[in-house]
Amino acid sequence: MPDAGFQSVSKFSAAGEQLATFKASSSPDVPRVDGAGMFTVNPNGDVYQLVIPHSYDRDVFVYNKDGTYKSIVKLDVGGPWSPSLFVVFPSGDFLATGQKWDRLAKEYVPFTGILSSSGALLKELRLDDDGTINELAVRGDSRVVPGRSSGGLNFAISRGEMKLGDDGNVYLLRWLNPAVIYAISPGGEIVRRFTVDPGDPELTVGGMAVAGRRIAVVFLKAREGENVEQETIKVVDLEGNNIASYGMPMVDGHVAFGISLACYTQNPEQFTFLDWTKDEKLVLKITEPQ
Repeated sequence: MPDAGFQSVSKFSAAGEQLATFKASSSPDVPRVDGAGMFTVNPNGDVYQLVIPHSYDRDVFVYNKDGTYKSIVKLDVGGPWSPSLFVVFPSGDFLATGQKWDRLAKEYVPFTGILSSSGALLKELRLDDDGTINELAVRGDSRVVPGRSSGGLNFAISRGEMKLGDDGNVYLLRWLNPAVIYAISPGGEIVRRFTVDPGDPELTVGGMAVAGRRIAVVFLKAREGENVEQETIKVVDLEGNNIASYGMPMVDGHVAFGISLACYTQNPEQFTFLDWTKDEKLVLKITEPQ
């Protein structure tokens, strides 16, 4: 989980014991860090985190599984850009998505690409929905930007999800309704595109997890500045075919299990949510479909 104070990542055991902390301030190679964000874990247990140093660089810090700093990868896509999500393939290459400055259009536009383990751009991908979500952001559409301001911000990208599947493909979700999911191979081939429709235009994506041959997508309904009033989980296979839909219970006007889907397992089928207690302690809540 990212730490809102200094953008660290904490590792816990299944019993809730804190095992390690990964801090962006621990790198001797970068004296000043302005921010850090999304992270991912490779099969060896190494943690990779997107970091914004006090420069125009966009870096990935690599930590050992015990929390110590290991190395840095400078992501170079050929110009200024703002990464939002990334995944590390078993080969060490990256799939990353965000927005890149377009010198001709003089605006930030959607960007997705395969980068080598050293951070060099290998292949830029063109996704079918890039044009549409960029137009929505330019117009200041409230579905993808706050209020009427754009300024390069696009929630359809930054609030999406990216997960590595057991089949070796990465599943990239765009924060739309219906949710759009792309299956992308390690070589940068767009294997397929499909949508997950919650059946209610007022719902927004609250998270995605991949387990085995299934994908779970959480959808939420919440008024601006108010508590979540509805939570639904849609489960589909890796081709986008519907498998199940679950409505999550409410307790005293609040969702019973929290709104952040941390993990999904298939055998047994369980959903693990992150939540906070009233005294601001982190808890894991595990539920099974009934």
